[in-house]
Amino acid sequence: MPHLYIDYMEQWDHSITIISDHKPRTEALCKIIKSYYKEISKIPIIDTDNLGSLTNINKHLLLLIDLMGSNKKPKEIILPLREMNSDFKMIALHIYQTPKLIHPLYNMGVNGYVFYEPSREELIHAIEKVTNGETYKPEYLRSA
Repeated sequence: MPHLYIDYMEQWDHSITIISDHKPRTEALCKIIKSYYKEISKIPIIDTDNLGSLTNINKHLLLLIDLMGSNKKPKEIILPLREMNSDFKMIALHIYQTPKLIHPLYNMGVNGYVFYEPSREELIHAIEKVTNGETYKPEYLRSA
């Protein structure tokens, strides 16, 4: 079981963990997050086979869930996380761009969705909205 380092974001008392089976992609996400939130020094990365390691973690945890490259279906990742802790905030990342494919992710319990390669501004905006208890939807979903 991997050792998790949790750094609390002072303004929210939240921490961020990335769930991904594609490690090179996580490096880019970490770089974006750390460039904006200077107080974060480490961001834990958990693969989808080790979701159980999140059972005793801060209830205010923000999970960035990279659904690309996983051998598991989104529901095999999202639903167990939601059952594990209903307070988890979750932002999913995938290549979906149609409401028909994205809306089921919200129905499963994600609080936000961003396209697989989000801009710095979009990712930070999604993080801020979700950690403040709001739902984040990309512009192209807001009218759908």
